[in-house]
Amino acid sequence: MDYIALVPSKESAAKIKSYIFKYKDIFLTPERNVHSTVRYPNVNPFLDLNEKLLEYLFSFPSITLDPRSYSLEPLGESLVLRYEHPKVVELHNHLSNQNSEMEKYLQSVGLGINSPYNFSDFVPHITLSQPPFGKDYKKIPVFSEPITLEGILI
Repeated sequence: MDYIALVPSKESAAKIKSYIFKYKDIFLTPERNVHSTVRYPNVNPFLDLNEKLLEYLFSFPSITLDPRSYSLEPLGESLVLRYEHPKVVELHNHLSNQNSEMEKYLQSVGLGINSPYNFSDFVPHITLSQPPFGKDYKKIPVFSEPITLEGILI
């Protein structure tokens, strides 16, 4: 399994893609599928997608992000739209704490997976551009529309 992400409604995705296109000289390599990753493959890679966890994921409520929480900034080598929402952090924490039997065994024998990233500081975001991105990104306005996240991508 690669990652688990929240996906925006079609309307929200279209608005984000329009924003990316409007500033295409800044966003040199826009994401094809707009999403907000909540579970990374190198953190808990043996996640057991059992019936209970799938039920939890697919019953996760639709949420609307408040534009007042947005900021446009680099994260790692990408340019992202950061946002704040407690339910997204709660979902990330829930998924990060789901250890499969395989992972528990590997940790018990000292072979746990070591991530090169520190995901204890989870940053909810939507990637707008992979590297390279234009250095003039500070000159453009931050996306200002509410975004509805209403689906799960596994």
